[in-house]
Amino acid sequence: MQLGRYDEALAALESGIALDPTNADFYVLQGLVYAHQEDATTALGLINQALVLDPQNDQLYFNRAIVHKERGDIRAALDDYTRAIQLNPNNHQALLNRGNLYTEDADYAAAIADYSAAIVVWPSFTLAYNVRGIAYSRQGNHEAALADFATVIELTPFWSAGHYNAGLEFYALGQYDEAIEAYTRSIVLDPTDIKAYQSRAWAYRMIGALDKASADEERAIELGE
Repeated sequence: MQLGRYDEALAALESGIALDPTNADFYVLQGLVYAHQEDATTALGLINQALVLDPQNDQLYFNRAIVHKERGDIRAALDDYTRAIQLNPNNHQALLNRGNLYTEDADYAAAIADYSAAIVVWPSFTLAYNVRGIAYSRQGNHEAALADFATVIELTPFWSAGHYNAGLEFYALGQYDEAIEAYTRSIVLDPTDIKAYQSRAWAYRMIGALDKASADEERAIELGE
């Protein structure tokens, strides 16, 4: 959104507040506009005003958690995501986001629990399967990770990341031919992905296909120039 559009949005919301100062939506929307402008302090103040008016609204805690995360206040973000989930256990996006914070903190068991809860709420939640697969992988549970990436591929077959991540798990399991096939599918979908060529090169080296490995390494270098 351009600066002029931000000003228009804020002016319209100010008019809304003047007409209905007890409407929490106006305050939180203003807060989100300020958050987009990277004014987190003003954004938090407005969302706090909204929470005074509507303290049982899980989405307000969710939005405040996002602002806390942008400010680097991870503890406050976790607390707000937790409050949002307490108010609405079916808030799958809050479960995903809290899981992501746990993953960043290397608390993979807690992250997996949140991702799994999000999947129960929304069984076709591709992103939750993908990040749960990453968390399983970092735990060293490559079989579980591979199963999640297989689901990602089933749900979104044209997303290169699912194939690439599956390739990483095949490689970790010593299944190098399968890894090469997965990386190749990823490259077909995204021919500019440097890391896919690099990873396929490593797999080629593991099976002794040195010429193919060198070709992939050269292609990765070309793409990085």
